[in-house]
Amino acid sequence: MPAPIAGRGARPAGVRYWVNLADTGDLVAIPRRLGDRFPVDQHADTPIGRIDFHTFGAYLSSPLTAAAITPFVLNPTIPDQIA
Repeated sequence: MPAPIAGRGARPAGVRYWVNLADTGDLVAIPRRLGDRFPVDQHADTPIGRIDFHTFGAYLSSPLTAAAITPFVLNPTIPDQIA
């Protein structure tokens, strides 16, 4: 990963569309708005959980996660630009 330039990082190689979901109560997810520091295509804050907040299960069970990945699961050849 290249070093940030002027406080902004680059999109990781191979990432065509970047969705950042941040739990509003997750103390580990700081800064939550990665779009302020990286070229994120979509950002959303969502309450994931009160106790089990920073786990794969908690994020994967979020309706916003399902909405973010469904187009790619249904159509793996989705174009680079998503409307």
